[in-house]
Amino acid sequence: MSLLLHLVGVAVFGACTYYDIYYVLENAGPHQDNPLVKELFNSRPQWGGRWKFLTVWGLTVQLIYYVIAAVNDLLGSSTFVRRDGTRLQRLRDLFFTALALPVALVVCLMFWGLYAIHRDLVFPEVMDLFYPWWLNHGVHTMPLLLGLLEVLTVRHHYASNWVSVALLATFLVTYLAWQGEGCCRGEGRRWEEASLRGPPADDVYAVTAVVLMGPSKPRVKSHSYRK
Repeated sequence: MSLLLHLVGVAVFGACTYYDIYYVLENAGPHQDNPLVKELFNSRPQWGGRWKFLTVWGLTVQLIYYVIAAVNDLLGSSTFVRRDGTRLQRLRDLFFTALALPVALVVCLMFWGLYAIHRDLVFPEVMDLFYPWWLNHGVHTMPLLLGLLEVLTVRHHYASNWVSVALLATFLVTYLAWQGEGCCRGEGRRWEEASLRGPPADDVYAVTAVVLMGPSKPRVKSHSYRK
């Protein structure tokens, strides 16, 4: 069951990554008469490229996790006894509890929450022209859906609060530093033209991630170990 779940994750996030790299800009090309599409089309080849977008960072985190988890299913262990677990299992558990689950939770809930309030804040209607619905759900829905299935079907040894928050904070600070460098180079984007993946939306995501996941992890832990 866990191997099937992890292979589905590899397939979904691998396909989304491939399409985002090779087809999104190609699809946007014919629609450059729209100012927002033109801004996105022209900004992607600049410094930072697609890595200016938090969505891409989150998608990459999910892909890395599910590759690690699938390899662990084949070559590692999935024991309930912490001391009997392999290094690969410990890496899987740490990556899931400190990064994959928190990032999925924040990106998905924040995206669809803001989408419900005013979609232009995160996904303007014009993006439907070149960003297909299945890719949108693959990036903004599947991480949380597969993450919740993972919590319910695969038992993990959760790291301490301080380790989890430290790793998550390191990830977010690195991303914000990357954004700050882009702004210093004059490549920051206006909020009205930003989708989910540009400042200041990402700053809200970063703060929310630490605040939300810090106190929530122990409750997830107790649920996951319930017999």
